[in-house]
Amino acid sequence: MITTCIPFLVALISAWALTPLARRVAYRLNVVDRPDGGRKLQKKPVPLLGGVAVYISILLGFTAAVAMAPANDHRTFDLAVLMAIAGGLMCCFGVLDDRFHLRPRTKVLLQIVATIPVVAAGHYLEYVMFAGTRMDLGWLGLPLTIFWLITCMNAINLLDGMDGLASALIISSTAILAGLAATCGAPHVMVISLVIAGATMGFLTYNWPPASIYLGDSGSMVLGLSIGILVIAGPLRLSAVPSVAIPLAIMAIPLWDTSLAIVRRHLSGAKVSVGDRKHIHHCLLDRGLSVRQSLGILAALCLTTGSGALAASWVGNDMVALLPTFCAVMILARVGHVGVYEVSLLRLKVARKCLAAGYWLLGPSQTAALVYDAKGAKLVAVGEQDSLATTDVPTDADGRWTLRAHFEGAPEQTCELYVKGYGPREAGPQLLLHAVRELEMRGDAAAVGPGAILPFPSATGDSKRRAA
Repeated sequence: MITTCIPFLVALISAWALTPLARRVAYRLNVVDRPDGGRKLQKKPVPLLGGVAVYISILLGFTAAVAMAPANDHRTFDLAVLMAIAGGLMCCFGVLDDRFHLRPRTKVLLQIVATIPVVAAGHYLEYVMFAGTRMDLGWLGLPLTIFWLITCMNAINLLDGMDGLASALIISSTAILAGLAATCGAPHVMVISLVIAGATMGFLTYNWPPASIYLGDSGSMVLGLSIGILVIAGPLRLSAVPSVAIPLAIMAIPLWDTSLAIVRRHLSGAKVSVGDRKHIHHCLLDRGLSVRQSLGILAALCLTTGSGALAASWVGNDMVALLPTFCAVMILARVGHVGVYEVSLLRLKVARKCLAAGYWLLGPSQTAALVYDAKGAKLVAVGEQDSLATTDVPTDADGRWTLRAHFEGAPEQTCELYVKGYGPREAGPQLLLHAVRELEMRGDAAAVGPGAILPFPSATGDSKRRAA
């Protein structure tokens, strides 16, 4: 008991003592996160080098853990050295990114470099299991391990957009990992997990809303890498149920947020590396919850999904881990409308494909427009006699916003566009209508009618144009 408590306390006290020093250094070096009125809504610049204090505290905790480990226990030393090297590389790369704002491709390349010591030390996936089925990976285990570690780093990095959120989720995840390690007879993984939890807990006293310092990339990516390594060293190797459902349950909230971000940015035509205000915590804030309420909900849901992983390990059935994860996703979808915007974009993507097929069927003598409402999308075709080839869109109370526009194209051709959908005004219509604008119209669209609300660009026939 003492051999686990003392390293934990060393890391916690060290982070509590070193974070103010990191804050002063960040101010002096001008490594700060400045408000921009968009995604960054803090009132004043906030220093970013909190991750350096966390990493140094982790090193001190590792030193205490190795010093107190039994003489014949080499696993603690090996894992601590490995994580110190990989984490040190990522911390240095993160500091460079915090200071000089590296390009996304450069960041990914540096992340790959930081994972090389892990796979070189033999910590890679040799096989995966799910629902009792084992699949040997062979040489694919190396790239899949690197992909997993990079995913963990970026998942935590993307969620580090609200005071205390990334720190709280790391504490929850490492606590669950420590519990899993205790059940599967891996004391070295347990003590290392507790060291990371202690360092993050000491930092959280300054990162709690309103935060006086941020983790920055030097912290979020180090902690994400640490979680990825611990999952491979513990649950996926030593657990009685070495199933991929266990790590997916532990990292369910960050991985879901990352998946939604990739889908959302791809469907909207934005680069994956471009930030937005559509993450899970932004959805909760837009629903009227405070920062602390949103933080409490997400931390509780992370503990819930992690508890499912613990239960699955205890009962020996990996499917048990999926039920709490599914419930957490449904709660966020219901309470925070998380994922609703992505579904709307997906509908538009499908409607665009249908519209392209409709152009081929309608022929050049007609023009077409998209009608989108809360229940789906319809094609409106207007011929030379201005006959509207569709029924009226219902005007029930499902939608929170409604827009209508008239579009005049070739002579004797008119289109009426009626747009209606879910969500608060600032979250839905603007980006949705940007996507609608990019739907190519058949024929030469020369002008917009005098009563138009929505200005459409002239049609170019270029199917490669994307939504803004």
